Amino acid sequence: KMLRTALVAVSKRSSNSFNCWFHLGLMYFRTQMYTKAKDSFQCALQALAMQAHRQPGGTGTNTARFLSLQAQATSLVAQCSIYELTAPGVIPSEDHNPQMIQEQFINATKLDNRQPDVWNNIGLLHMSLDKFEGARQILKPILNNFPQYNDAMSNLGLTHLCNDELSEAAKNLQTVILRDPNHLEALNNYGVLLLRNQSYDNAAIFFEKAIDLDPSSYLWSNLACAYSGAGRLSDAARAFRHARELDDSNTQATCNLAHHISAMICTEADPEARAKKLEQAEHMYSSVL
Repeated sequence: KMLRTALVAVSKRSSNSFNCWFHLGLMYFRTQMYTKAKDSFQCALQALAMQAHRQPGGTGTNTARFLSLQAQATSLVAQCSIYELTAPGVIPSEDHNPQMIQEQFINATKLDNRQPDVWNNIGLLHMSLDKFEGARQILKPILNNFPQYNDAMSNLGLTHLCNDELSEAAKNLQTVILRDPNHLEALNNYGVLLLRNQSYDNAAIFFEKAIDLDPSSYLWSNLACAYSGAGRLSDAARAFRHARELDDSNTQATCNLAHHISAMICTEADPEARAKKLEQAEHMYSSVL
């Protein structure tokens, strides 16, 4: 937080500094403040354009570096728009038009087609529109050329997970986690896969690892589901409270926990315990509706 404050101050004093705006954007991006991140990346692009205007006719090396930075920042602007588009309760604007977002990615590839991140982000755009087969057609060629690229491997696993192809998803996500035990998205997505398989205790382990890296509301929500499925209702309630404290608009946390409590009712032999679970679930659903 202190570093972000310092970068904001420096960016205001040095409004033409690409590096300051770019790194400020990355900090906002990593804390899921996507609108602020997008604004910072756009300021970085403006600073880069001014820099190019002051130094026309640079060397080939400088030109290549300029195009690479421009492509990276352009891709990140579009990626922020994707996350804004998929955020709960968002009201889409012209900036969130999928066709416009795709055009930004395509422009980035025209500037520098050697960056796998740009192509990976195009795959993310397809996934955000539930076009999982189209995403796979983009992600697989990336992995053919960059087989160690964990983000693309993790996203490929997510496409299989969304299509209920759990064995293929497990292969992809396990590969990423073995290579990088701190890969946040792979840890979370593998936890979701284990939830689907009703392996609740194991799912909790992966969500706990993810929370150690990034204690975000959605991760606490997922952990609450795992605890609930494992019958650890007091731990589930604690995790649910954390999710709500971090983001009181996280209605998905409430729905997830209510759904898992509802699913456990049919397995409860004690009528009183069954009635208590039903009452808990009804209260949670009514708080959202």
